[in-house]
Amino acid sequence: MEAGFVWGWSLGDQPSSLRNTRRTIRCHSERQPSRRDVLIAGAGVFAGLCAGSMSTQALVKGSAPPQDYGKRGPQERATNMEEARRLGESREAEMFGESSDFQVGAGGDRYRDVQIGSGKSVGEAGEVDIRYRVLKAGKRSADGLTGEGSPVFSYGYGEDDDKEGSKLKIRVGDAEMVPALSEGIIGMKEGGIRRIRILPERGWRKSIGCEKSIDVGTVVGLPGASLNETESCMDLSRLPAPATYQGVRKLSRRFDGTLIIEVEAVQVF
Repeated sequence: MEAGFVWGWSLGDQPSSLRNTRRTIRCHSERQPSRRDVLIAGAGVFAGLCAGSMSTQALVKGSAPPQDYGKRGPQERATNMEEARRLGESREAEMFGESSDFQVGAGGDRYRDVQIGSGKSVGEAGEVDIRYRVLKAGKRSADGLTGEGSPVFSYGYGEDDDKEGSKLKIRVGDAEMVPALSEGIIGMKEGGIRRIRILPERGWRKSIGCEKSIDVGTVVGLPGASLNETESCMDLSRLPAPATYQGVRKLSRRFDGTLIIEVEAVQVF
């Protein structure tokens, strides 16, 4: 009968390399924090306390309220849309440090003389030869008159199909004229240039409710859906009017907003 042997070892009989490995792991896991670790941790805690105290102090201290905070003096109130627009524009000009020397005519149309003439003055029922440019008011214009404008159409400067130097004869007060121009040109002197603001209702726009309704419900599958065609509200029978297709297209996109007409009084009769 052969004897069987079982090989193994107890903890005390483990190889020296395994015992050394376990001892090394135990020493690293039980390492005491060094002085450098303590200093770094302390610095972090100190910085956090300082930041917290600073934010707390700022929150408690706050900031002083503006002068006359909560006091309300007499305020001008608007009674209609034109007055509200005027108040808003004047406050905007005040806020951004802009000012304008515009004047207001009898019909509420603003105008500003770019160049004052030296000849005869335009009367309330007189005839006058003019050249003009119709412009879209710029975005930076606080009063609807100043700044650069985008050209819509013109006459007498050779910028459209007209010849440079051409003149248009108009009679002040005619029903065919754009109301803003008919009233805004009064008082101009021969040789002068004036900018007149044209609001939609004082320009080429017909009365409110003139839009044609286009039925689009059948096309898009929404019963009752419709669009309003604002171009049908443009009145091209009013003078001045564009003489080219391009001018008509430009005016059809702009007539429903604020426009400027820069008019030159060439000759007063």
